Amino acid sequence: LNTVQMSIYERKREFGILMALGTKASYLMKIVFLETLFLMGIGMVIGLAFGGSLGFYFEKNPIVLSGEAAKGMMQMGFSPIIPAIVDFREMLIAILTLSIPAIVFVTFSIRKIAHFHPAEVIREA
Repeated sequence: LNTVQMSIYERKREFGILMALGTKASYLMKIVFLETLFLMGIGMVIGLAFGGSLGFYFEKNPIVLSGEAAKGMMQMGFSPIIPAIVDFREMLIAILTLSIPAIVFVTFSIRKIAHFHPAEVIREA
């Protein structure tokens, strides 16, 4: 959200000039929205690839506790081996948990573009 707000603030003059030339505010809003979705998509792909790779690694090579931690786990009736479980439903939940609020807050941020007055924006910058 903050990144989108900074992008809008830094490009305010550019948006003002484009609006003065006849570009519709809805078109500028769509550009910023798609740019945000693109960056969010790249982040999700990288995050899921990295997290999924680590998850699969630790699923095949579980963490084995030793020393006091292992004794404590066994005294409580637990195994001192901690396996990772990769569940694709949880990955989907993670994607939705990121996407839904991001889309909502980006929509609120880009609505500012519709209220720009080209002459005032160009004069301010």
